[in-house]
Amino acid sequence: MELSGIHLTRSTYGADKGRLSGLLTVTTVGGDIKLILSEERAQAILMLMSDQLVDSAKEIAENITKEIIEHQPILEDKSGE
Repeated sequence: MELSGIHLTRSTYGADKGRLSGLLTVTTVGGDIKLILSEERAQAILMLMSDQLVDSAKEIAENITKEIIEHQPILEDKSGE
């Protein structure tokens, strides 16, 4: 059995607006098995991923900041034209 996908989503309308749900897919020799995740299970998975999500967001912010700083002289030259 191999995990082949996790999809978490937050409802934006209807009776479940604001609630988190999910779908977990595992692949077996007999085919795919899809498990519907309750809000509690989806929240638990999100909590397991939270540290990595924060680290990824910090890395992206650092890369964007670095790009802006590296391109600042080019941007200043173009604004002075």
